[in-house]
Amino acid sequence: MEAIDHFTKGLEMLHTLRDTPERAQYELQLQLALGDALTATRGYAVPEVGHAYTRAWTLCQQLPETSQRFVALFNLWRFYNIRAELRIDRELAEQLVTFAQSQGDPLHLMQAHFALGETLFRLGHLAAAYDHLTQSLTVAARHLSHAWSDAEVIGTRVACLLYTGWVLWHLGYAHQGWSSAQEALTLMHELSHPFTLAFAQAQALILQQFHRNYEAVYERAEALLALSVEREFPFWLAYGTILRGWTLAMQGHTAEGIAQMRQGLATWQHTGAELEKSYWLALLAEGYGRGGQVEAGLRTLEECFASVAKTGECWWEAELHRLKGELLLLQSRGSALQSAMSSQTAGSRTLDAKAETSFHQALTLAHRREAKALELRAASSLSRLWQRQGKRREARALLAPIYGWFTEGFDTVDLRQAKTLLDELS
Repeated sequence: MEAIDHFTKGLEMLHTLRDTPERAQYELQLQLALGDALTATRGYAVPEVGHAYTRAWTLCQQLPETSQRFVALFNLWRFYNIRAELRIDRELAEQLVTFAQSQGDPLHLMQAHFALGETLFRLGHLAAAYDHLTQSLTVAARHLSHAWSDAEVIGTRVACLLYTGWVLWHLGYAHQGWSSAQEALTLMHELSHPFTLAFAQAQALILQQFHRNYEAVYERAEALLALSVEREFPFWLAYGTILRGWTLAMQGHTAEGIAQMRQGLATWQHTGAELEKSYWLALLAEGYGRGGQVEAGLRTLEECFASVAKTGECWWEAELHRLKGELLLLQSRGSALQSAMSSQTAGSRTLDAKAETSFHQALTLAHRREAKALELRAASSLSRLWQRQGKRREARALLAPIYGWFTEGFDTVDLRQAKTLLDELS
């Protein structure tokens, strides 16, 4: 906050100077520094951050070629990224790659491939995302002796390794994904930078949520919350609050867990963020389902689908359809328990059919995007439904080849549950 005060005063003083290239250079430095400080204290996507980086990029167009041009464009990419304006975001990321290639600067090339890799992941292009993230890490490995700032290179490598972990998990390589995240967390010990540490903790936390490791998620959420409160990082505070709430809800403390998730979502939305909205709301919908609030869960999922349609951020879309199917089945069982009247039995069958449709949609989307982890979840849900309907042969024929594709991660919750189900279907 003190830094913001000084940068703001510096910008005010510039108004007393003549409009010269020197003055523009001073303003560029101040706008970039102000954007960084605002990001840390208010979040990546508040309008003030966008104004600072947009002004910096405008100034870059007025000045001779400078390395700060890439910095301004990268920060502008990050602003639109967190706001989930992914069409603009992809264009900026592609500009970053082109610009970095023309410069021949290894650090900028590393950062540019990371930016495009993350954006492609958000848009559901897993293989292409992995390719760009790998290129970023390859550049780093080839130029470790380059005269980079430790904070720049380590911070970028950490981010790249963490998102590589996300992508690998989706592609079906859970252990390789977690190994990538562990390498990132080890690198953090070389960098005394609290904001980057909070970022790394948050992304590793989400990867643990993919694994459905409740104890690890809760423990890491507590650590992230402590750091975020101490350093006043509202963006990462929201992450910790939502994920701690999810673990509570999934372990039976549904009222407390849902309240914490809603509190975290309010904090997150206050930062101007839109990225990951469908993911966060899906966790809330799952919590509602665990607490028997099926209608609330289904309404929340409708918000998820609306967000996907608006932003194009679809990496979790298959899971949204699967969760909708599970909630419809809960609704069906509730309907069947209320009465044995034939009309309500017919209603139950209709809900089962809708659930089956949702599971098929989840399967199709996951298969199309090569998201084997989500394909396994969808196949398990559909096979479990068919098992209850007496279609054991069809259930096994669906699940067995998908389970058989995996070569690692057999100790994860999803694969253990799939194996148990296959054993029951034998």
